[in-house]
Amino acid sequence: MIKLTARYFGAAFIFAMAIGVSGTAQADDARDRAAGAAVAQELCSGCHIVAEGQSGPVPDGPAPFPVIAERPGRTVGYLQAYLSAPTPPMPHVPLSKREIDSVIAYIRSFAD
Repeated sequence: MIKLTARYFGAAFIFAMAIGVSGTAQADDARDRAAGAAVAQELCSGCHIVAEGQSGPVPDGPAPFPVIAERPGRTVGYLQAYLSAPTPPMPHVPLSKREIDSVIAYIRSFAD
């Protein structure tokens, strides 16, 4: 009986940890998206539509973030490589790895 109880509590503990980790991961994702939205608004919105309802002068050509998110092949790996070493006409914007990851989380949120 004691072994069964210990096994039960062990399983319950693992389950509770999994739920807690999942909740933490979701909170981290939300923080990453919010940070990415802030970076995008500050650095990308002059050329890209980065949010629904965005107004202001945006030149023709650069794809809106929702379009980028839906394009085939725009994986996290692709976006990391591109934002780390963009090609013209996109200018090189010095972003930290954390900023790149946040912007990617924000872009990918349009595909969810």
